[in-house]
Formats: sequence, structure tokens, C-alpha cells
Amino acid sequence: PGYSPAMRHAGPTRREIGVRTAFNLLGPITNPAGARRQLVGVADPGAAKRLAEVLRALGTERAMVVHGERLDELPLDGTGVAYDVSADGVVRHEITPESVGLPRASTGALSGGTPAENAARMEALFAGEGGPIRDAVLLNAGAAFVVAGRAEGLRAGAELAAAVIDGGAAAALLARLRDQRRQRMEGTAERGPATGAPATGAGAVSAVGAAGARSGGTRPGGGRAGGPPGTTEPGPTPTGGAR
Repeated sequence: PGYSPAMRHAGPTRREIGVRTAFNLLGPITNPAGARRQLVGVADPGAAKRLAEVLRALGTERAMVVHGERLDELPLDGTGVAYDVSADGVVRHEITPESVGLPRASTGALSGGTPAENAARMEALFAGEGGPIRDAVLLNAGAAFVVAGRAEGLRAGAELAAAVIDGGAAAALLARLRDQRRQRMEGTAERGPATGAPATGAGAVSAVGAAGARSGGTRPGGGRAGGPPGTTEPGPTPTGGAR
């Protein structure tokens, strides 16, 4: 996975402006893969609703635009909202973890650390470790499976995500992505500096969603409107799968 080549030209200008602009919302809309199904996170409630309407107007086959209380993902604290986008229109749903069969937890329980610490947590999650981080991944990956048409509802999607993790498919895919990244970096070193944007890391939900989609069905695209996972910024940024 990588950033859209077209959007890299906007990067320097965005940094010079120093404030949020419409570019914060353009990532998922300008997905270079032409994804027809997307799970998009937008921390700002008003922007989330507007983006859902834009995706509907653009003819998206199926999408969900999700947020929590100042979060660009579905949380475990009961503040989750999902705008379900289809040919029939946009429907707003309030999402609680209990409705999906998951325990409630505070957002603080999902706080990250250094890159190395976060990587270790993801590896532990894929190895079967339980807790709030796993539950948050199940909830959001479950939404991705619904968007992809692999699950009828969030509960079924979360159960499928659990099966993907517990069966080892997510860990295997992450290992394969690492190998591909290593080979790419080795090839780049031999050829000299590349001109494109740098590749992004594979997130937990992305790996779970992609691993599950490999077993059949439609693989969803994804995006985040704002910043990194768990951001408090109200703005989307491209990411693979669904967080």
C-alpha cells in the first residue's frame, strides 16, 4: 500500500498553509485504486456526514463513514457512529460495542506508544492476545467486512475478523507484506532513490481485512479522514483496508 501519487504534490503546500483544508477530506475520494467499497474514518461528526453524502453522489457501491468522540474510528466507549452509504442513500447508525458482542472500554485503553511498542502490540494481537486493542480491531475490521459484502452485520463481521486472526491468516499476511517491503527496499537501494511517495505500514485492521477478503468476496478500500489511528484531529488520509 502507498499514498496516491497525485496527492503527493499537495503535501508541500498543505504544510505551508499550516491549517486544515479540504485536502484533509480528499484522500478516500481520490483513491487511485478506484475503490467502489470503502470504510472511511472521519473524526469530525459534521465532516463525516458530508463525506458520506459525497461518496453517495459519486456512485459508491457501498461505504461506511465512521467516527467516535473525536476519533476517526469506531470506539469501544459507546460513542460510535456509522453512516452507511449505499445506492439507497445514507443511513446513520449509533454503534455500541455491546451490540456487537464486545465489552465496553475507554478510549484511553487504546493509547499507543512508540513505533516499536505499537508494532509489538500488533504482533501480540495477531498471536492471539486479547483485550481492548483486539476488540477495537474486531469492531472496525468487522465494519470493513460488512462493506465488502463478506458479513451481513457488524456482529458477524467481528466474528469473521476474530476467525481471521485466530486462524493465523492476519499474521501470515503481515509477514508477507514485510517480505515484500524488504524486497522493495533492497531493490530501491540497488536502483537508487525512487521518485514516488513512500509506502505506508500495514495497520492491524488493514491486515485483518485483507486476509479475510483473500478467502473470497470483495476487498474494500479504506481511508482515514484526519490523521493516524486514534487521532483527535477532525479531518481523511489514505490507508489500506479498513482500520
